[in-house]
Amino acid sequence: MSVAPPRPIKPGPVAIIAGSGTLPLHVAASAERAGHAVFVALLAGSADAADYAGFDHQTFGLGQFGALSKALTSRGILDAAFIGAVVRPGITDIRPDMGLIRHWQTITAAFRKGDDGLLSAVVDILEAHGVRVVSALDLAPDLSITNPGPVGARQPEGAARGEIDLGLELIAALSPFDVGQCVVVSDGRPVAIEGAEGTDAMLARVAEMRRNGRLKRETGGGVLIKAPKRGQNMRIDIPTIGPETVRRAAEAGLQGIAITVGEVIVADREKTIALADASGLFIEATR
Repeated sequence: MSVAPPRPIKPGPVAIIAGSGTLPLHVAASAERAGHAVFVALLAGSADAADYAGFDHQTFGLGQFGALSKALTSRGILDAAFIGAVVRPGITDIRPDMGLIRHWQTITAAFRKGDDGLLSAVVDILEAHGVRVVSALDLAPDLSITNPGPVGARQPEGAARGEIDLGLELIAALSPFDVGQCVVVSDGRPVAIEGAEGTDAMLARVAEMRRNGRLKRETGGGVLIKAPKRGQNMRIDIPTIGPETVRRAAEAGLQGIAITVGEVIVADREKTIALADASGLFIEATR
């Protein structure tokens, strides 16, 4: 997996287009620490305005591209990043304003593609309104691991290194099918591939296999490997781990977690690393 170089972000105000979860808050705080004035555009039905009382913020419904563009322009914002979970809407869920109407054909065509195709169309439309969409890691590079090697107190042992290599190969091979930012390899073979259910649900399946005896612990327990797909649009879809990932990996009886250098957000880093150490799991950053 290759690591894309950070895109230079000009000094000045930036926007976080926020879905659900705590990640948008982490990115906003990191961008603020870097000296940016931060505006948070909350996606209605996903982000809670009460969580962003400390930031300039405004809520936008799906399809309000014109209103969003006006808000960004009035603040002199040239760079914006998407972050946080958003449930893929149905075409009838979108109520377009005049700023989106002229792009409606593009949106309807994108709905016939996968999530990556739809998100890429959204980026293109926003950039047509004069705002450059950047990766959240461009605004908050401190949320990724930038050096290879063990992140906490433990490191891969035994079969784990080979399982990491196999997991990365599998993610690369699955990339054309728009699935699999995350896989579990155990006993030298893939045992779970992340689908639309997400990482937590995938790890719950692994834990269930462990409980019912379908998954043995013969060579150390296995590894969770998380990395972007080849060609993944990192401006709108960044792989992420956090304390909940570690907790569920421990419940699944895994030996550890592998992530790619500079390409995966580690949310609540100190808590994530401490929990991995306490649970006997390694976190390994790899190229």
